[in-house]
Amino acid sequence: MKNLLLTVARNYATTHNTIRYRSELRVIKKILQDKLSSNLGEKVLDAGAGSGEMGKRLAKQGFISQLTGIEPFHIEPLKKNYSNLDGAEAVSGSLEKMPFEDASFDGILSTQVFEHIEDDKAAASEVSRVLKKGGHFLVSTPHPPEIYYNPGHVRPGYTEEEMKALFEPYGMELLETRYFLTLPTLEKLMSVRRMPLGGIYFPSAWVDLEKNQSDQERKERQPYGIACLFRKK
Repeated sequence: MKNLLLTVARNYATTHNTIRYRSELRVIKKILQDKLSSNLGEKVLDAGAGSGEMGKRLAKQGFISQLTGIEPFHIEPLKKNYSNLDGAEAVSGSLEKMPFEDASFDGILSTQVFEHIEDDKAAASEVSRVLKKGGHFLVSTPHPPEIYYNPGHVRPGYTEEEMKALFEPYGMELLETRYFLTLPTLEKLMSVRRMPLGGIYFPSAWVDLEKNQSDQERKERQPYGIACLFRKK
């Protein structure tokens, strides 16, 4: 009964913690399917992996073959999450100075990380250094304006133009940009905080409304999230 209830809850409700995997992951997978035939690379780095959940889900669904995660703060949760993922490696380290040889990876993933990094130019340089020529870099961040205060952010995110300005000087070519979590969706999510349990749960159908919108429609509705695919020249 418990497993049945969990399955129903995951299908029809989401939380502030799981919304990334309802909206952002869907957009990331769509980019990989449309532009790279579903595979980010044979050997992939998750740069700023956090708990490792995003990379783990992509690996289990066949979008990543061999996964390495680097994380400066949450290394033990990352190791635990990788423990049942074949060939995955968790490394403690900073994105501004990564402990890898040049051209170590075929692809790099970084989701909701760069807005936390003070010296984002150093991190962008390191991403380019450890990525092989012709390799792909898939990065997501918040998209300004920042709708609510986040004390962990050193900047409100990046526009497409700011993404290009950050990564192009290091030999990265922008191939694709997608958006997610528009203002109408976030306004619904914020309104449920007045409901019982503090709005912990809300209908996943609210988030799924964005699935059938064109990317141009999402862009016009003030998106909170942006995802960009780059290729190293």
